[in-house]
Amino acid sequence: GGSSSVVIAVIDTGVDYNHIDLQANMWVNQGEIPGNNIDDDGNGYIDDVHGVNVISDDRFTNGDPMDDHGHGTHVAGIIAGSNNKEGIVGIAYNSKIMAIKAVLESPLSQAGYENLLKEIQNKCPKLERFLRQYYSNPINFK
Repeated sequence: GGSSSVVIAVIDTGVDYNHIDLQANMWVNQGEIPGNNIDDDGNGYIDDVHGVNVISDDRFTNGDPMDDHGHGTHVAGIIAGSNNKEGIVGIAYNSKIMAIKAVLESPLSQAGYENLLKEIQNKCPKLERFLRQYYSNPINFK
């Protein structure tokens, strides 16, 4: 299933990119040096190695899309869990996952949906620039 040349963006609560079923299939931003706390590729996100964190919250101040809820990791596993004989196998297990942490909770409450929409609208230019940097035809959030 799938192809290593295909990158699938999971827009959710983030993704645990260290998970045994996902780590081999995580997209890697070659323009970033992990852990140096610098925006090496100049896209507005610090250390966005496996994706980005677009939540405007004092607890989240960099590009790290680590999942602290679990839902996004679950979704990523269904999509591209490695065929490593460890846990589950995703339907596109050869594909790469780009994690986009855009929500704090799942399932989303009405307020959560409103916050997600606000985040997408407020962060659109920056997120759109990020996606355009790596995708030829990204989703237009406008």
